[in-house]
Amino acid sequence: MSASAIVSAFRIVSLPSGYTTQEEVTDLIENVLHYGSVESVEVQQRTFNGVPYHTAFVEMGSWTDTECADSMQKQLTKAGKDKVDQWFIDFPFFWPNGKPMHYLTFKALDHMPKHSVRSTLPADANEWPLSSADWKSIYIPCIPDDVGLFDGQNVYPLTQEHLTHMIEKGLNLGEVSRIDYVNQQKEDRIVKTAYVHFKKWNDNRQVEEFRNQLNTVGSKKIYSFGCHGSALFTLMGKLLDQSGIVKDVNRYLVFKINHKPIPEAPEGANAAQLSAANVYLENLVKAKDAEIEALRAQLAHIVAPIIDNRILDSGPMDVSELDNHGEDGEVVAEA
Repeated sequence: MSASAIVSAFRIVSLPSGYTTQEEVTDLIENVLHYGSVESVEVQQRTFNGVPYHTAFVEMGSWTDTECADSMQKQLTKAGKDKVDQWFIDFPFFWPNGKPMHYLTFKALDHMPKHSVRSTLPADANEWPLSSADWKSIYIPCIPDDVGLFDGQNVYPLTQEHLTHMIEKGLNLGEVSRIDYVNQQKEDRIVKTAYVHFKKWNDNRQVEEFRNQLNTVGSKKIYSFGCHGSALFTLMGKLLDQSGIVKDVNRYLVFKINHKPIPEAPEGANAAQLSAANVYLENLVKAKDAEIEALRAQLAHIVAPIIDNRILDSGPMDVSELDNHGEDGEVVAEA
């Protein structure tokens, strides 16, 4: 198709999870659906039967000369004011509750709503201003062993490099300085926890919404994310059902505030040095614990005979021992 589009504006009735801002909708149209160049976007939050959702009004600058873009234009033109459902069986989006969203619903528009805002992606994100009292680190309480990143065709393991890419590019939160992994014993299993430390936070709407939810709700679940200029990624895992068949299942990661971040290691220390220092500190703590227990045992050995002797040798109490007045007659202890 040429730049003169049959339909210049349309509405996406309900936006999938991860696409609720002007920048994310622009990315959805231009880089995921490959419909063309977006001129402006208006995102609104609405409620249906008490359930909030986001809807988007999109004005196209031009359409790409592709089969998918041509098909969408023809469907919108033919449908008029009726809706058009675009299905994605092998490439699902997700509803806010995490369930697969296999289709998007479109409606052609005669004109954009008033006060539409042109959507442009900033070339260089500014740094979010944080005070010394603001939290700057987050953590993921549990990273399932089977979790991976699905791009519609392949599943990639969630390595530290991929997790960093997810946070920096997919979620557009900022620049990661380091990620600390800790294995924790939870009942009968070992759980991998990740602590994410930032060099800086981006100054954008994604960070504003992310930090606001962690400050108010305490956590945020991530089921999928879209990297600008690349495909949408979803978190996937494996499940062995009752019939013994391994199936793909949706996974998610929970992000929380890390109020007590671990200080960064001294510059120049390598992994072997850090490991040796950690072992030394662990042994030092164990030695101190053993020393404390020995002192407690020694103290108990000294104090116990004194208590026993007082009980056995003191005899019955006389009237003077019951007197609770001092030499000048003032009360020194209440009965």
